[in-house]
Amino acid sequence: MPILSIILPFAGQRDIDIALAATVVVNLHQMAQRALPPLYASGVRYQRERCLVASVPETCERFLTAEQLLRERVGDCDDLAAYRCAELIHTGEDRRARAIAVKPGSGYHAIVLRGDGSIDDPSVILGMPLPPNARARLELAIDNRRGEFERWIGS
Repeated sequence: MPILSIILPFAGQRDIDIALAATVVVNLHQMAQRALPPLYASGVRYQRERCLVASVPETCERFLTAEQLLRERVGDCDDLAAYRCAELIHTGEDRRARAIAVKPGSGYHAIVLRGDGSIDDPSVILGMPLPPNARARLELAIDNRRGEFERWIGS
């Protein structure tokens, strides 16, 4: 039984960052309640999100909690980034990790900003195909938010 269900219309970057943070908090709670597998060893794979209502793109963003993601076995970038971020914080590997949204093209992409400023992209690791020039566009989108990141991580 899910304890959180966040379904957003395509909103702005700030709204997505807030939904990601809320999902990370719920994931941390779930990880404190019972042992969950590390994301990369869980068998979960990347899958692009389907719209809940056909032909209505505003219904295309659900944020799955860690337990929901493990049950469904597939998730998109926001689900995977929120799980990985919570995992890093929960295990103590990186207590300053944050799940954040960047806009490398026409849509948003969720990644994990590590405390040292490096980026963890679980979607790519778990099977998201990268079209030509996608890595360069993603790096530019990250650079566009770099000043904001530096304030967050205290660099």
